[in-house]
Amino acid sequence: MKVTWKWFLSLIGSLFILFAGLRCGSHISSTDTAALTAALTAASSITFTEVTTTSITVNWRAAVDTSNPSKSLTYLLYYTQKKPGGIKVSPAILRKNWIHGGITKPDTLSTTVSALTPNTLYYFSILVTDASKNTGVSTIFSQATAEALSPTLSSLVPATNLVNPLPKTIVAIFSEAMSPLSVSNFSLSGTCATLPTTQAVAMSTDGTTATLSLSDGTCLDTQTLMVSLDPTTVTSAAGVAGTGTVSSNTYTLATTGPLATVGTPSSTVLTVLHTATVTVKYAASASGNPVLTSALTASGGGITLTPLTGTPSCTVAVDLLTTPSSPIITLSGCSGTGTFTVHVDAGTATDPLGNLSATSAESALITVDNTAPTLDSLFPATSYVNPTPTSILATFSKAMHALPVDNFVLTGTCSSLPTKGTVTMGGGNMIATLSLSGGSCTNGQTLSVAVNPTALKDTLENSGTGSTITRTYTVDTVGPSAFLGAPSLTTFHHRCYLCAI
Repeated sequence: MKVTWKWFLSLIGSLFILFAGLRCGSHISSTDTAALTAALTAASSITFTEVTTTSITVNWRAAVDTSNPSKSLTYLLYYTQKKPGGIKVSPAILRKNWIHGGITKPDTLSTTVSALTPNTLYYFSILVTDASKNTGVSTIFSQATAEALSPTLSSLVPATNLVNPLPKTIVAIFSEAMSPLSVSNFSLSGTCATLPTTQAVAMSTDGTTATLSLSDGTCLDTQTLMVSLDPTTVTSAAGVAGTGTVSSNTYTLATTGPLATVGTPSSTVLTVLHTATVTVKYAASASGNPVLTSALTASGGGITLTPLTGTPSCTVAVDLLTTPSSPIITLSGCSGTGTFTVHVDAGTATDPLGNLSATSAESALITVDNTAPTLDSLFPATSYVNPTPTSILATFSKAMHALPVDNFVLTGTCSSLPTKGTVTMGGGNMIATLSLSGGSCTNGQTLSVAVNPTALKDTLENSGTGSTITRTYTVDTVGPSAFLGAPSLTTFHHRCYLCAI
């Protein structure tokens, strides 16, 4: 072959352009396929992330073309399991013999290849195309998928716990995608009267969870259901047998709600003027602390007064804010007369499982007494006396506040009325005794003692009722008179025995 200066200069120029393109990696003519391939080879190292048993995420750097913006370049990923003969293959070989792993939009420099075989080596190459349909091929890189692992049972859901009702589904969560499970992989035991039965198993889309559905069983409070799964009886989607120990969760049925207890009333005797408070305490159930429900209201909803005698009635209010776990009942404005008890209705509190509280026991007996006291008697009764009484006893129908001496009014015709001393209360505050001393009363003079019950109050602040009672004592100092009546005519018969002498 004859070498001319013209041909030699042309060769030198081509080599210079190629050398410049390889050095810079970003000034390659889009009309030169070889140059584009060289640029991709020099600038586009392939890396791999998120390598799993069945997928690999492939990443690469952008290629550069002098005549076309980088954003106009299109990347196609190809892969194969067969080892190539060199570090590159032609676009035609890629398209014909390799598997197309996806096409990305400009500026998208990553894609994930799925459905791969675990523990297998794959070879990857990038085919880049510019706007002028020129193509370039990257160097071939290889990466193996992860080795298929033995699946393990991560957990059973729900976890062991108190429940109400029993769970309808049990979810088994595995570390790997699994072959479909069946009901025979699960076993049930426990103290329930009748155990639920297994219905079906549904697998998640990714195969990592198996959901067992259960029918209703018959379980009472505190009875248990145990669900067990042996991971060695199942296999992964890759055909690897499971490992680990049997996992079991126990569910204890808890149907008893919070227990409401009514405390001792602050007062057990009320009138329209008095108030009393009663504290309600809710004991936590087995599943946790109670929460009040809307059945218990500030205006007394959820609280029942049960009359036992008479027709008592009170206004009820509930303090729900001060101590929510121990609401305080206030009874006020009680009318009528009689006795009643207080209880808290069912459903006024709930526990974390939704169990409602039952009706509480009754409180201590509470008496409503709006009956006015009456003055039953004054003693001594009206009579003749000598001397005047030294004490007056007023007997009432109910316990009274201590009577002031001024409630006893003295009048009469005595020259000097007795002096009032003190009033002492006795007989459960139902008897008031006034002491009297001195005074000057002569025969026929009088002393009157009067008590007005409407000026008095009983110990419950009920005002007295009835008329004033007055007792009058007349002084009698003259003793009875003694006298001889006229003799009656009497005939005496006698015999004189001395007459004959």
